[in-house]
Amino acid sequence: FLLCACLLLTACETTPRQSVDGHNDDQSSTVRKSPNDDREYRYLVLENSLRVLLVSDDQTDKSAASLTVLRGSYHEPTAYPGLAHFLEHMLFIGTAKYPDVDGYQQFISAHGGSTNAYTAAEHTNYFFDIQPADFEAGMDRFAQFFISPLLAKEYVAREKNAVHSEYQLQIKDDNWRGSSALKAAMNPAYPGSRFTIGSLDTLGQGVDEALLEFFNTEYSADQMILVALSNESLDELEQWIRPMFGEIKNQKIGPAKMTEKAFTADQLPAVLTHQSLKNQRRLGYNFSIPSTEIYYRKKPAQYITNLLGHEGEGSLHQLLKERGWIESLAAGVSRLDAANAFLSVDMEINEAGAAHIEEIGQLLFGYIDLLRSQPPKAWRYAEQAVVAHLGFQFQEQSSATGFVYRTAPAFALYPPNDVLIAPYLMESFDAELIESILARLTPQNVLVEIVGPDTETDQVEPWFEVPYKLEHREVKSTPTRASLHLPEENRFLPGELELLEGDAMGPMLVVDNPGMQIWFDQDAEFNVPRANLYFILGVQNGLTTPEDIVMAQLYQRLVNDALNDYAYPAMLAGL
Repeated sequence: FLLCACLLLTACETTPRQSVDGHNDDQSSTVRKSPNDDREYRYLVLENSLRVLLVSDDQTDKSAASLTVLRGSYHEPTAYPGLAHFLEHMLFIGTAKYPDVDGYQQFISAHGGSTNAYTAAEHTNYFFDIQPADFEAGMDRFAQFFISPLLAKEYVAREKNAVHSEYQLQIKDDNWRGSSALKAAMNPAYPGSRFTIGSLDTLGQGVDEALLEFFNTEYSADQMILVALSNESLDELEQWIRPMFGEIKNQKIGPAKMTEKAFTADQLPAVLTHQSLKNQRRLGYNFSIPSTEIYYRKKPAQYITNLLGHEGEGSLHQLLKERGWIESLAAGVSRLDAANAFLSVDMEINEAGAAHIEEIGQLLFGYIDLLRSQPPKAWRYAEQAVVAHLGFQFQEQSSATGFVYRTAPAFALYPPNDVLIAPYLMESFDAELIESILARLTPQNVLVEIVGPDTETDQVEPWFEVPYKLEHREVKSTPTRASLHLPEENRFLPGELELLEGDAMGPMLVVDNPGMQIWFDQDAEFNVPRANLYFILGVQNGLTTPEDIVMAQLYQRLVNDALNDYAYPAMLAGL
């Protein structure tokens, strides 16, 4: 029997908090960054109203850029489902300045890079990375997508087939199938209820003209955001990016407006049952709430979802696991548009859980009733705020590509100065706002999803051929609290973060006893307050048979399961 432990300690520094300015078009906005972030940032608004974030990182081995257009599948004409996605494809097929059909991809690949794009409900995001020496040349080709795309008719058929292939690829995917079934429960006039990938059928006659009109009317500089990261200085980046991307036309179209509601007054409550292809079962409770981004500094919904999704002592997760009904439970908020969102509690259930759905609902509403039975607590909010603050303060640097394509769409939701810190901000406890969201978590305002391979259905969704059943009825749920209780104070939250200096010693053997060795390394390279402990348990004669491997994996999973109630608060505290 051998026990090995390796302990890593790291160090950190802090810097003063930067200034706040929430005006979206204020070019003096100072981007608030993590004290652990040594990149330099500059926010600009070009003469054509294109918003730009420049990022200088003299240590990066890749340059990267992302341009987000604040138009997506919600904004395409109803006559051509998937047109926004189709346009995304067509922009890659040559421009007036660089007419070679596959020239852009070939240039990026030849210079150590990669390129991609995706179409979302409210935006379309184009991005690439490349070796820094070729960034300016790559950006010139990239900018032409939005200045003078050819939209060549002779390649329409090719790209329609590419879009159709993507659609065919997703037909057997349970996530896409579930999303498609959910659309059947929405207001038919709501853009989110439509099929959006596109197919040979939906992109039929007249699509050439529709494509050109969509580009000319919806792709405007005032509804675009560019994020560019390279090893050049901010001044150097600005010098050539300003004229290059300043050529994009500004149609002055303004933000898109959503006029239809996701659900009409008579569509909730409802129970949606649909079949999965995999032998997996899921139970979801989706409560309709107003979109919460406007409250990003307060995060009232996060206060609630952190408690609903808690896995420690007294939690809904713990009780349902003890009864053997669920494999996992998660709670969160998903945005539908600027006005609508879901606060959802999703559970992966097993066959036993499928036989006790009514009891699970009673316990969920019992926990919600428990949350309502006492005013929201400032100390609970403060705990969550501490965890969020630590996450930002000691944030680790992401890849160049990951940073640009995640940051660009965020400008649609947050002012420039807060675009990096917004997901972490919890600056103001607002009990009244929290209670207003809690008031919406009722059996009368919920869409329940029941998913499994053998669920009872009576209709078939046309695009993914998902068998489903939709009932507009209230969920039977007499709140039951059982042994549920809210979590105690988190004793794992750190009190001090002042750490030791690093050394250059490397790992050292500090304990060497029969059956046990302990190695230690003190390292400050990553500048974060983290201690990593690794325990390696050696088995006599090793794991040599399939049975050995299976038993070891089962043991590992049982240990994780048994420790979860105790370890979950520690995980929340950053351990």
